[in-house]
Amino acid sequence: MRPILAVALLGLLSALPVYADSLLTQAENHLQQQQFKEALALLAPVEDDRAGEPAYDYLLGLAYLNLNETTLATFAFERCLATDPNHGPCRVQMARTHFAMREYENGRKELYILQAYNPPAAVQQLIQKYLGADLYALAKPDPTARSQAYLQFGVAYDSNINSATDQRQIALPSLPISLNVNPNSQQQDGLALQGQIAANYLHPLAKTWLAQVNTELHFHDYQDHSEYSYQTLNLDLGLMKKMPRQQWATKVQLQKTWLGGDTYRDVIGGLAQYQFMPNKGTQFTAYTQLSQLNYEVTTRDSQRLSTGVAYAQAFARAYQPVFYSGVYVGQDQTDDDSFDAYSYDFWGIRTGGSLTIAPKLQVNAGLNYEDRQFGDVFPLFQQTREDQELNLNIGMTWQLNEATRVQPNYSLIRNQSTIVLTDYERHIVAVDIRFDF
Repeated sequence: MRPILAVALLGLLSALPVYADSLLTQAENHLQQQQFKEALALLAPVEDDRAGEPAYDYLLGLAYLNLNETTLATFAFERCLATDPNHGPCRVQMARTHFAMREYENGRKELYILQAYNPPAAVQQLIQKYLGADLYALAKPDPTARSQAYLQFGVAYDSNINSATDQRQIALPSLPISLNVNPNSQQQDGLALQGQIAANYLHPLAKTWLAQVNTELHFHDYQDHSEYSYQTLNLDLGLMKKMPRQQWATKVQLQKTWLGGDTYRDVIGGLAQYQFMPNKGTQFTAYTQLSQLNYEVTTRDSQRLSTGVAYAQAFARAYQPVFYSGVYVGQDQTDDDSFDAYSYDFWGIRTGGSLTIAPKLQVNAGLNYEDRQFGDVFPLFQQTREDQELNLNIGMTWQLNEATRVQPNYSLIRNQSTIVLTDYERHIVAVDIRFDF
C-alpha cells in the first residue's frame, strides 16, 4: 500500500510551476528526466547562498530523496516548509521521506496536514485508508540485507607514541635520591603508517528486528619504533529492535590487540543501548557497557563497567551544523585485589560537532575530559595516582567523490597526573584517505 500511495500522491505534482530562475528550470528538467545526480550537481554548489528559498529547497530535497539521501532531503524539505508551510508538493515529499525512513508516525502527521488541502478524491481516499491503518502492522521488514565496507589508510606524526614523561630525572619519595629515567621510558616521537578495514552487515529478522555483524581491523606501524606498533581486531555481534522514534540494541563485543608483534590484550564484553528520536535531527542515547580485559601480564587483568547518556542535534539550517554532548561514569577493577593501585573509578564529559562549510567539505571538532581516581598507593611513589586527561580533536573531511574522502586530523592529549611517569602531553597530526564500498 505504501508504494501505491507514493505514486498517487505524486499526482499532486503533475503541474509543477515554471521557474523564471534558469538554474531551477534546468534542475527541474533534470528531475523530470530522472537525472537526479545532474540535478544535484546544479543545486548543491549554491546551497549556502540559496538555502531558505522554498523553490530551491524543494528541488534540492527532491534530488536528495531520489538518490536515497533521506537525511539531507529532510533538511531541505524542513527549510522549505518552515518558510512556506502551505507548500503542498513539499509536504507530499516530506511524507514520502518519512515513509522511506520508516518513520511512520511522522509520515502520518504530514498526511493529516496534506488532507486539509482537499486533494483529488482518489488521493484523498488513499490518505484516509492509510491514516486508518495500523502502521506497526504495515511495517514489513526490508527483505534485502545490507552491507557496507570501507578501507582507510594514511600517515601520521606522533610526538609521544608511548604516552610517556619528558622528564629525564624523577624524585621518589621512598628514596633520598633522584633517579634517571630509562631512555626507553621517556617520550618517543615518530612517523607512523596507519590504516583501517571495516565491514558492517545488517540482516532483517522480523517485523522490526535486525541482526548486525560489524568487524574492524586497525593498524599503526611506527617506522623507527616497531616495539610500539600495534594492531587491533574488533568483532561485534548485535541485535536491534527499530521502532518509530526509538531503537534498542544489544551487542557482544570481542577485541584482540597485538603490540610489537606479540599478543597484548583480549577483551570480551557486552553493550546495551537505547536511543530515542523525538523528532528529525534530535537523538538521546543511554548505554551500559561491561567488559573483561585479559592481558598477557595477568596481574593487570580487570573488569570494566561504564554507563553514560548522550545528546545529539542536527540543525536544518546553513552549514548543516551538528552538535553532540555526553557524560559517563564507570570503574575499571583489577581481578587481583593486591594490584588495586591499577584499579580506578572514572567519569567524563565529551562534546563536539561539525559544520558543512561547502558542499563537499566538512569540519569537525571534539573535546573530551576524563577524571580517574586510582584505588591504592602507587608502588615506589607513596601516593595514590590521580589523572585528569583532556583530549582535543580537530578534523576535516573533503569528499572527492561519492566513495572517496580525504581526512586531515589533529589531536592533542594532555594527561595531568600525580605520578610523574604518567604525566605527559601528546600531539598527533594525521592525513587519511578513505574508500567506501
